[in-house]
Amino acid sequence: MITGRITQVILTLTLLPVAGVVLQMLFYGLSLSIPAYTLAIFISFLLMERNELLKDPLTLLNSRAQMESRLQYKLKAREPFTAVMIDVNDFKKINDIYGHTVGDKVLKDVSRILLSSANFEDFVCRFGGDEFFVILESADDIGYSYTKRVDQALLEYCSNKSYSISLSYGHLYVDHSVEYEVEELVRTTDQLMYKDKITGRH
Repeated sequence: MITGRITQVILTLTLLPVAGVVLQMLFYGLSLSIPAYTLAIFISFLLMERNELLKDPLTLLNSRAQMESRLQYKLKAREPFTAVMIDVNDFKKINDIYGHTVGDKVLKDVSRILLSSANFEDFVCRFGGDEFFVILESADDIGYSYTKRVDQALLEYCSNKSYSISLSYGHLYVDHSVEYEVEELVRTTDQLMYKDKITGRH
């Protein structure tokens, strides 16, 4: 058994960088001996827990917590960006008709399309349920070129499917001429998305 004699070990793992919550584990003892493999397993477990907080487990997109952290940073830095709230139209019908396994696959495939249609520096997350949130770093047209790419990719995706998928969008360009808090910004994009849904554009 490999052991390590530890006089003082300070292990700091940032589990929730969003809220600035830091888990600090302090191991003290002049004659404390801990099996190295035990410590390694424990650290690996904590790192896996951390990754689950940063990623949505189904789609592997960024988590909502990460989104809120990114928005908080950009609002404080006063950097211009475009926020887009996205909803899968009639997703409940897909679950009801084809089952939740197909529904989960649809969410994964939509996630892949949203991610592949974005630029490298953009931020894509699963907001919750069948809603997604995208932060576009540079979008002079308020993100319409991005959502057009997404719609085109969805048409190609659905060409050989027995069901069709369409999305509703809420675009909001943030140039800081209007001051937003994170919750207010998200609520505004959500309202814009529902306006798009009500108009029946899709």
